[in-house]
Amino acid sequence: MPEEFLQAVQNGKDPVPPRQPEYPWPLIGERIFERETCFREMEPGESDEILCDFVVDSDAQVVEVYSYLQNEQKEGREIGWHLTTLYDLEGQRILAQNAPKPTPRKPQDEGSKLQREEGQ
Repeated sequence: MPEEFLQAVQNGKDPVPPRQPEYPWPLIGERIFERETCFREMEPGESDEILCDFVVDSDAQVVEVYSYLQNEQKEGREIGWHLTTLYDLEGQRILAQNAPKPTPRKPQDEGSKLQREEGQ
């Protein structure tokens, strides 16, 4: 767990930086898919999954997986769908997952990112 996070929590302070919606957990893995190699076509109401392998330290207990898929049908518009999932590696279960929802793309988002949250 990042030292600055622990210090803030131990001192009764909010570890989330000012004007940020969440704590910037360390990035421990990322997969970026290109349309040519990972093409998917879905209709409203359908779901699909893209499998990825990540190697993490054995001391990791919980990971946060953030996925973003760009809507390439909306040319010139950076919009798509995102999903965040908290996964308990020890219990092998999903702790929390938000429903996929359309959202403007953040400049750094594309594909799936795995972030470690230790000590959860």
